[in-house]
Amino acid sequence: MIILMAVLELRDGYFRGFLPYLKTVKAAPYLLILLVSGACVLCVTFADEAVLRYVRDLGPGFLKDRLIPIGGYLGKFYGLWLILAGLYLLFFVLRRRLVSACFFTATLASALSGLLAHIIKHLFQRARPFTDNGPYHFFDLHGLLHSTREFQSFPSGDVAVVAGATGYLFLILKGNPLRYFLLLLPVLTGFSRVANNKHWPSDALFAIGVGLAAGYFMHQFRLYVERRKSVSQ
Repeated sequence: MIILMAVLELRDGYFRGFLPYLKTVKAAPYLLILLVSGACVLCVTFADEAVLRYVRDLGPGFLKDRLIPIGGYLGKFYGLWLILAGLYLLFFVLRRRLVSACFFTATLASALSGLLAHIIKHLFQRARPFTDNGPYHFFDLHGLLHSTREFQSFPSGDVAVVAGATGYLFLILKGNPLRYFLLLLPVLTGFSRVANNKHWPSDALFAIGVGLAAGYFMHQFRLYVERRKSVSQ
């Protein structure tokens, strides 16, 4: 389905103007987002162990039994991307091209965010909670040489994937109060990853920053394309 989306959008010239757009990109907004996220991580890291224990020890209830599993489902590529692909094809068939292109862009923002998280994981080599190395175990030589997933905790790829898509959708739904609901989705995914002992809370927090940066990048690309069209008309 994702390949079909890409073929349909390439046929309609979706990426026409992407290279000129790259020449206009300024690093400052993205660095600011990541610096703020990094500062928040430094503050949260001191409480990583306490928050992790609290989330893992949550008793049965609506949050643990209903909301957190939803976040876990969305964090997997097949979960979120199937939803986005289904919405894309629905509006494509209905000939709502602007809406279908919106969901394609959200998918790209999600993929870009996931890719960035994957790269950062290999740079920082942070130990996951279940390794019992503590929250301050970074740059592990064994993890770097053998690329073991036990040392790919920072940031959370699952959270980044969700945050990329929802960050983009949040930006385009300007003026719609429902857009704030979207920001809860990566938070739920973060709860899921922490509850399953796969990530520290600070991993999830920084992943949200990565996702917002990717969503902002794709949002600015679409605005650039629309400005080019309006000038040419």
